[in-house]
Amino acid sequence: MSLTNEELAGLQGEVQIGVRRRAGLGEKRKNAGFGRRKRIEMDEKFICIVCPVGCELQVRTDEAGNLQAVAGNRCGRGRKYAAEECRMPMRMLTSTVRVENGRYPRLPVITSESIPKEMIPQVMAAINSVTVTAPVNLREVVIKNVCGLPADILASRSMKAI
Repeated sequence: MSLTNEELAGLQGEVQIGVRRRAGLGEKRKNAGFGRRKRIEMDEKFICIVCPVGCELQVRTDEAGNLQAVAGNRCGRGRKYAAEECRMPMRMLTSTVRVENGRYPRLPVITSESIPKEMIPQVMAAINSVTVTAPVNLREVVIKNVCGLPADILASRSMKAI
């Protein structure tokens, strides 16, 4: 479901409270976080990271986090990304591990699949505690099922021993 410009404007200033006089002119004031508020829906903005376009998505969810509406996406992948981001944000993680006997002191690694965003600190702690010994081959498993997740940490390049 796409929103019109008028509906988007409604997303940004849902509740108007009172009238404030400034310089003799009446101006309506948006809800500034005080007064009686009845908020049933939540609005968020995301930058879509699925493709290089980087659409700015306006997302409306209910209190349970269920997606109600998405605007700003130029393709169906943006809507899918917004739904996943509201439910459970997932990320691919890249980092490096220490290498012994290798040409370089660090080896770049990547997760084999997306992991929950909230697990990134625990996965990084696991990655930082590992030291591998060269030689290492491209896509070799460095950590299997990291932190109990169905994702592995893989070498993202080969490293020859010296």
